[in-house]
Amino acid sequence: MDQLYEVASPEAVEEWTERERRERKLDAKATAGLSVAGIANLFGGEIAYGSGSVVEKEQKRRVRYVEKLRDVLLTIAADHGEIPALADCLQDSAFGLYIHHAGTFQVTEPVTDTRSDQIVTLRSAVDATTLLLDCSLKFFSSADEQGRLLVHSGNFRFFERQMPLNLETVFIFLNRDGGEIVGSPLYLRLQVDETDVFAMPAMI
Repeated sequence: MDQLYEVASPEAVEEWTERERRERKLDAKATAGLSVAGIANLFGGEIAYGSGSVVEKEQKRRVRYVEKLRDVLLTIAADHGEIPALADCLQDSAFGLYIHHAGTFQVTEPVTDTRSDQIVTLRSAVDATTLLLDCSLKFFSSADEQGRLLVHSGNFRFFERQMPLNLETVFIFLNRDGGEIVGSPLYLRLQVDETDVFAMPAMI
């Protein structure tokens, strides 16, 4: 994502947003996709991580990541239009570079090696199609400063493949082979009940 952020221009995003108001009409069909409004609200509200004991340095690092992610997503929308939902891509048999999906994910194999150079694959399904996302362990929010995954009570069962999680993602489309789609995520966001007063945006 850092490479994408380097080419993201705030001026271009502002210019495109203004042009969006004047000219562009979003496709009403793609209700499950990620629109400009959806991106703007994706990490809306107060951003908080962990408990009050979390060090300020860690808080700033993660808040900065969210700000960079928002800029990258807005720039992608500026260049490519609304980020389509995977279900719509499958229905239309048309796949762009960036695709949005929200669903149930589970690791394909239990994570036994938590070193920063390891890759974990997450699996989700849309009807008869399987989505496989290859994720670097060092980019999970629970990784330490050396990029090693920290397994704790909140993520243990997920990484042990004992429990799935409902996640939202925008991923880079890499390949489709029959009923399998392979991608690399720009982010993974834990989906929570929006009616829960204790719920807030979170990255796993």
